[in-house]
Amino acid sequence: MKCCPHCLRKLPYDKFLHFAISFLLTLSPGCAVVHLPKYIVLGLGFFWAVSIGVIKELYDANNGGEFSWDDLLFDILGAVLGVFIMATVFYVRGV
Repeated sequence: MKCCPHCLRKLPYDKFLHFAISFLLTLSPGCAVVHLPKYIVLGLGFFWAVSIGVIKELYDANNGGEFSWDDLLFDILGAVLGVFIMATVFYVRGV
């Protein structure tokens, strides 16, 4: 099954940026508010990343572009991966 390289070539760069930036935004509260309980940090990271994605899409829709559900999907996927990575780190570290 040679799906991955072929599929990645078809993935628009814009979608990759939405995924990567949401992933990094999800991790940022984990670095900034370490004194809070882990479930709050995970929820805050997810909410932060998805909120920025929604705001960006609303900005596009109000400035001559269109609201892209595909972009928002990649924002959510990046945030989900970020939450999964942070939860795994919390589990391994015993936090």
